[in-house]
Amino acid sequence: MKAFFLCFVAIFIISCSSSQDKTFSRVNVDKYYRETGVIRYFLPTLPDWANVSEHYGCHRKKAIQYLNVKNVKESFNLSYMETLQLQYIYNVELMMAEERVQKKASPTAEEKLFFKAFDSIKAGNYLFKTPTYKRVNFILVDSFSNDIKKLKELMKSSDMFEGRPVFFSECMRRNELIMFLKDNNVALSGGRFLSYEVLGPYDSEAKLVGKEELNLTKFFSKKQTIYLYYTNQRPKNLKGRFKLKKQ
Repeated sequence: MKAFFLCFVAIFIISCSSSQDKTFSRVNVDKYYRETGVIRYFLPTLPDWANVSEHYGCHRKKAIQYLNVKNVKESFNLSYMETLQLQYIYNVELMMAEERVQKKASPTAEEKLFFKAFDSIKAGNYLFKTPTYKRVNFILVDSFSNDIKKLKELMKSSDMFEGRPVFFSECMRRNELIMFLKDNNVALSGGRFLSYEVLGPYDSEAKLVGKEELNLTKFFSKKQTIYLYYTNQRPKNLKGRFKLKKQ
């Protein structure tokens, strides 16, 4: 999968670099075509068969529009957290917009959504509200999907009163994650929701690594202590410093 992804990205970059004006010329990359310079801020969309979580093996209903983190950072000087927040809000809004009209968004609509998301980030209006508590309880919902009872018990434990719970899924979109938790009557009081739209194939230094990852230390505040709640094996794509709380 990693080799495929890197090859896929390489073809995309070569296609883009053939244009005389990277910022404003039209670039045709088959179905990944976008008008104007916004195309340089995205990687190609993965084909449907490759749209899976490497750790959980689940097939996602919608593919992520990965940001080209290197180009975004060079153009807008965003931090690691801000860049992922930009990708997160863009993807969530894009998927919602396409569902409303029941068709793929036009290049013009995509461009408007991108800059709308960018304006939100610069204004500090994040879709994912970072908890201010010193303790962050980062819950890997996918690992509890076959044992909801254990997840419910966790939410009643004393740990959850010591920090803000963050529900995270590599398999479900944001709205799917929220509905899944509500349908299973999981206590959500004070919870935050983060889903696979935030993942990307770059590390925290904007280096293309070819696998989805998320650096929790860089995403949250340095002053916060992160506790990772999971069952079975923890995903290796979650990077940074955190305390393991296997259930």
